[in-house]
Amino acid sequence: MKLVIVLDADNAAFEDYGIGPEVARILRWLAERMATARNADDIRYEPVVLKDINGNIVGTCKTVES
Repeated sequence: MKLVIVLDADNAAFEDYGIGPEVARILRWLAERMATARNADDIRYEPVVLKDINGNIVGTCKTVES
């Protein structure tokens, strides 16, 4: 199984706050979400929607079979 994270960094949040800090913020949120998942199925079968600091959808995190 592979974990695939896709981020579209072509919007205002990445320009206003900087790509590094905004990506880091999103990844910290994702790490917390994954750490508190009830079980692997919470992440395995449903993509996790990733949002920028302004609340816009900027990507997904999902698992795929290798």
